[in-house]
Amino acid sequence: MRTLIKIILLIGFLILSGILNGQKQDYSTIYFYRSPKFVARACNANLFLNRNPIGSLRVKSKIKYKVYSEGKLTINVSSKCNMKQITNAAVMHLENGKDYYIEIELSLNNIEIFINPPNAKSRYEKIKKKREVVLEENTNIPIIEKKTYVAYKEVERSKDEDTGYKYKATSDIDKNIPVNDIEKTHSFALIIGNEDYKSHQTDLDSEANVEFARNDAHAFKDYLIKTLGVPERNITFLLDATYGSISQALSKIQLLTKNTGGNATIYFFYAGHGLPDEKTKEPYLMPVDISGTNIESAIKLESVYNELTKFTSKQVLVFLDACFSGGGRNEGLLAVRGVKIKPKDNFLKGNIVVFSSSSGNQSSLPYKEKEHGIFTYFLLKKIKETEGHITLDKLADFLKKKISVESILINNKEQTPQVKVGQQIIENWKNWKLVEWNIMWSGSL
Repeated sequence: MRTLIKIILLIGFLILSGILNGQKQDYSTIYFYRSPKFVARACNANLFLNRNPIGSLRVKSKIKYKVYSEGKLTINVSSKCNMKQITNAAVMHLENGKDYYIEIELSLNNIEIFINPPNAKSRYEKIKKKREVVLEENTNIPIIEKKTYVAYKEVERSKDEDTGYKYKATSDIDKNIPVNDIEKTHSFALIIGNEDYKSHQTDLDSEANVEFARNDAHAFKDYLIKTLGVPERNITFLLDATYGSISQALSKIQLLTKNTGGNATIYFFYAGHGLPDEKTKEPYLMPVDISGTNIESAIKLESVYNELTKFTSKQVLVFLDACFSGGGRNEGLLAVRGVKIKPKDNFLKGNIVVFSSSSGNQSSLPYKEKEHGIFTYFLLKKIKETEGHITLDKLADFLKKKISVESILINNKEQTPQVKVGQQIIENWKNWKLVEWNIMWSGSL
């Protein structure tokens, strides 16, 4: 009888253990530690989870952090090393029941964050137990809050401009755009998508239109608002813009820059036609109501740069999905901006960085399968993958390498993006980030 009871109890224990083991833990554990590399050992790495400070990580110390909430987590690391404040961030998705190892590699000028690198567990365990700080999330103040995002109201086009166009988010970059909980109140933008030239110039045929330029403008606006934190009210958004509307918008941006005391960040995005003057080779942006045969009435690209940098600002970031090599003038503007003239290079001054979709006498081409310009598509794809946590240098390097290959595979033509910068920031622009956290922490463990 006793043997039977023991067997029953054992079976019951095994069943109960199986049930418990099959249940998912209601927390995850994050293990933070410094890289074993012998670099910047005197500098502390200050840790933030979704901008909440959790402590400072010294060399040969480690932090074990139990987290009950699930979802998107941004890890920010800052350090004042070599009398210079440096920061970096990484984004991950926490799921209960899992362990995550975060390795922080700190140098005098840079911070690298590695999520679950090879041999992370053994590296963590090699650090003495007495150097470990154990922390736990306060469930009353979760570090990951469940938030919903209300999309901005789409700009309505006036009836006299309406051509029946409606933006449809069909590409992978148009969907599930990452949302950062930031608001840059001193950031302003002018976005122009010039696609329909034929409706404004009856002597042109449909080949003169710039395929998907309006889609490019819409998608770029989505990323500015959701990912880069630019308030919608700070954005001037123009589709199929005329000379008058572009000129007025540039004047508005100039006044905003003037009245923000040098603290403004300015974004300028243009998808549409660009053409060079045949005599001077000076590049121009083409409003939809200006003919290629009357280029002197278009908007000189140099004038755009001058307007954007007339007053001191923190940053001016320009993105041009257009080329300026020209096309057959007697055939009107061409959708692929046919190769003819190598445009003149503009001298840049001020805190300005210009990303151009193509180089020299190349064309700027569409990515028809994605219904975007190939430059805009890969630009936004990288912003989506990194959630904006990328330096301009790394973004430029990615675009050049990626598009130069993809353009040949997709369109059988060369297209190599380029970057130009103002002379005053020739050494500084590379470390600028699209999303920069202004965080400070002075505590230590």
